[in-house]
Amino acid sequence: MPVYHGRDAFLPITNRLSAELKVILWTVCSLKDLHISRFELWSDCGTMITALDQPEKWPLYRSVLDQIIQVMSSFHSCCFKASSFQANTIARDIARSMTIEG
Repeated sequence: MPVYHGRDAFLPITNRLSAELKVILWTVCSLKDLHISRFELWSDCGTMITALDQPEKWPLYRSVLDQIIQVMSSFHSCCFKASSFQANTIARDIARSMTIEG
């Protein structure tokens, strides 16, 4: 269950991986600002999790991956886990309602 929720500005992003990584960067920065020291983040984007686990294989996204890794070093414990598309429907419904209702 999400305890904190927010939405950043909508930016023009060319593909899903870029969008997912920007969201992860915003999320870890926000968790740091909230003084959360441990977290577990789930995503249905397996490519994003792979990029975080093996950033050297994703040179196109090096800048944002380096930023994420730098912020992650400030946490006592953090991990990223894969979830199925179906398991993430509640979060998707919340996001959809935010974009529809403004």
